[in-house]
Amino acid sequence: MAIYKDGKTYTVRFHTSGGKTIVKRGFHTKSEARHFENEIRKSKDNIPERKTFEEVFNEMNSRYLLREDRSTHNETTSVYKNHIAEVFPVKKIISKISSDDIEEFRVKLAETGASNFTINKTTEVVKRTFNYGIKKKYTYINPAAYCEKLKHTKKPIDFLNYKEFCTLMSVVENPRDRAMYYVFFYNGLRIGELRGIKWRDVDFFNLTIHINKHIVEPGNRSFKPVPGRKNTGDYFSEIDPETADQLKKWLEIAKKIDGWNVDFYVFGDISPFGRTTISSWIKRDVEAAGIKKHIHPHCFRHSCVSFLWNYSDLNEQDIADRINDSVEVVKKTYAHIFKSKKGKYAKAIRDAIDKAKNTELFSDDEE
Repeated sequence: MAIYKDGKTYTVRFHTSGGKTIVKRGFHTKSEARHFENEIRKSKDNIPERKTFEEVFNEMNSRYLLREDRSTHNETTSVYKNHIAEVFPVKKIISKISSDDIEEFRVKLAETGASNFTINKTTEVVKRTFNYGIKKKYTYINPAAYCEKLKHTKKPIDFLNYKEFCTLMSVVENPRDRAMYYVFFYNGLRIGELRGIKWRDVDFFNLTIHINKHIVEPGNRSFKPVPGRKNTGDYFSEIDPETADQLKKWLEIAKKIDGWNVDFYVFGDISPFGRTTISSWIKRDVEAAGIKKHIHPHCFRHSCVSFLWNYSDLNEQDIADRINDSVEVVKKTYAHIFKSKKGKYAKAIRDAIDKAKNTELFSDDEE
């Protein structure tokens, strides 16, 4: 339930246990609106099942596993454990939690030193929990629905420039890891796509990798290949000769694995290496190389875009095609990289003027 000022009067908005949305306007004072709110709370037709916020959250979060959305489950669990459990009134009946409780919670988060980004992210999880509670008829209000989103500046993700990539390669000797880093850096694959590559998908003659599936983790110690790339469909990612050589060196060793065949995963065997395992290898090697950056698998996608933008003749459309994404998403996600060429149009015009001055257009014969 929410109370808000609508012009010169106050409005109460709430959901009944039957899922109906009721809006009552015209209260001259906030106290009148609160009185009406209290009457609604006492209504026998709208008494929800008594469940605590914690119980509703756990039920909602478990649904992500049923939908095989392990990453959302893990992220939501982390937010709850680190920012909600110790500060929010999680033991309180969810239908009894008010907008004042929400605001007090946000203030406490700020007092602990949480950034605006963290407060917004945490509030979003709280909102989601209340929306789930409304859907399941555990409550009929979402007191977090009208929380103001705090302004924040999102820190750009770390990535490796070409010099740092070469430094990383100087300390990596394992053929498996070298092949993995080359595919990551020069192809810009997502972690799920890289884990989904089988040897039958690698075409050394045409120098391509068929990206036709990605790996998700529906539960602990389990994986599931999902057809297509992360968003949809499949595509062929070209590989350069150096990357192909690294893959060939790894293939010679991989073939010695007992039972090896073309249906083995390139980075694994009958099953792909785990996401956390790959992340731990990256962390280990980045530290060994003395690189003072927080590098995780997705950073290589940013590294690929940076490398192509700074050292190739490819434009935004070409780069979007390379990493199989839309130009709009590429420009939005990697804006911090494209800014590195700010002023290129002014330079191009200046160069064009200089070139024109040296042509016959400005010769003595010009009429």
